[in-house]
Amino acid sequence: MNKEKKEDVYYSVFMPFYNEETIVKKNAQRVIKELRALKRTFELVLIDDNSTDDSLQQATELAKKEKEVKILHYEKGPSRRENLAKSFLQARGKIVAYMDYDLATSLTHLKRLLNEAETCDVVIGSRYKKESHLQREWWRLLISKVYNFTIRLLFGTQISDHQCGFKAFQQKTIRKLVRKLGYDSKFQRGWFWDVSLLVYAKKMQFCIKEIPVTWQPGEKTSFSFKRELKMIPQILRLYWQTRKLSFKKVRENHYENHY
Repeated sequence: MNKEKKEDVYYSVFMPFYNEETIVKKNAQRVIKELRALKRTFELVLIDDNSTDDSLQQATELAKKEKEVKILHYEKGPSRRENLAKSFLQARGKIVAYMDYDLATSLTHLKRLLNEAETCDVVIGSRYKKESHLQREWWRLLISKVYNFTIRLLFGTQISDHQCGFKAFQQKTIRKLVRKLGYDSKFQRGWFWDVSLLVYAKKMQFCIKEIPVTWQPGEKTSFSFKRELKMIPQILRLYWQTRKLSFKKVRENHYENHY
């Protein structure tokens, strides 16, 4: 184990949940096992996005048994991503990561995700790299690929998969990005937060790397075609925002004012 101060945390891993009482404990324990195998200090932060079932109680019981587990609870939500992003500002680790609670992305990729973040600002799990393995209905796959193509076309991100809930960052990078994106208290941005984050990361010239992953849908899916259509105004709004701004200037001013 690398020598670190006892109070230091090297990895901060965040797992947001909303009404996941049947998997809160078992999936968190699976992640704990993987993180302990890395021989680095870590904190696992479970984020209750205003669940209405017994999820928070389950998470609280786990936190009493596992010293690395912390709980953050929000009374407004579900926010999809806003409360998660807000929580990043409390991260103690040098490397900050998050994953969806259903563990749709195989944990066999966790070590590489965290390791790649040592040398790159933003690391993304991608379901659409050549080496990736993906299980998904053809029509959802088609919608997802068209969606990602549209984002690449409009914003020039050159990213194959903007939405995969398996990402890692250097702490200083995610703090800058979260502050840049702000907090959508109306929760209209929803899952589009991921796209917004990556568009700003690209425009601010951060290092971005995609890694192939094995992915299969969880037992529950929050996919809604009607909700996806509501992303169109978000896409147009972000497009005009990024067209108006000089990101080179934004980056310089942001560093100067906050860091």
